[in-house]
Amino acid sequence: MENTLYVALSRQTALWRNLETSANNMANMNTPAYKAMEPHFTQYFTKTSNDERLLKDKLTYTHDFGIVRDLSDGALQKTGNDLDFGINGDGYFVLDTVDGERYTRNGHFKLNNEGMIVTEDGNPLLGQDGKPFFIAPDEAKITLFKDGTLSTENGPIGKVKLVAFDDRLKLKETYSGMYKTVEGNEPKETVETALEQGMLEQSNVKPVVEMTKVIALHRAYEATNKLIDAENQRRDKMMDTFARVYQ
Repeated sequence: MENTLYVALSRQTALWRNLETSANNMANMNTPAYKAMEPHFTQYFTKTSNDERLLKDKLTYTHDFGIVRDLSDGALQKTGNDLDFGINGDGYFVLDTVDGERYTRNGHFKLNNEGMIVTEDGNPLLGQDGKPFFIAPDEAKITLFKDGTLSTENGPIGKVKLVAFDDRLKLKETYSGMYKTVEGNEPKETVETALEQGMLEQSNVKPVVEMTKVIALHRAYEATNKLIDAENQRRDKMMDTFARVYQ
């Protein structure tokens, strides 16, 4: 008797999670290098409790299978900031954090009080030698070449380290657009990626698509909610009828 409610609730729960994911995508549509998320669902079959029937019934529940990240590149937008580095192609910057090396495509950097090139959170950008970059107080002009070489008016200071992964889907997002990898998916240096100075990769979220999706999901959620309300009313009416019959 409660099977209809259970199936509807599984669908409603999945729709709510889908709404949360789309809302998060929209909230990050202006976040540099943000990758849109997409929930994946599957059907879960189970037999009914009455297994003595010749034609056994099967119930289909909605099961949230997981979330997949859209790894397509966002568009590069010109900013004019010498410390904005855009990645044109596959690859990730390497950052030194308190939790170890982390990886990001967000190339918005700045100089801290020590003259070190860091992220907004203060995590240093690493070079190919595994060390951060320092800009001397008397150096005002920073130039980034497409091969990752950084230089000032006094000459080269190092080369930005870029890495790639055999399976980018295995990267785990941590915070502030940073990722960590798992065992067996070790980073490897990439030489086919070009860097663009004064450019910043934008989010790959498509606002119109996400808005349309949110509207459709909201309608589906409301329709499922009406189904649950109707089923509750049906059960209440049935119980009331039984109560009057057996008085």
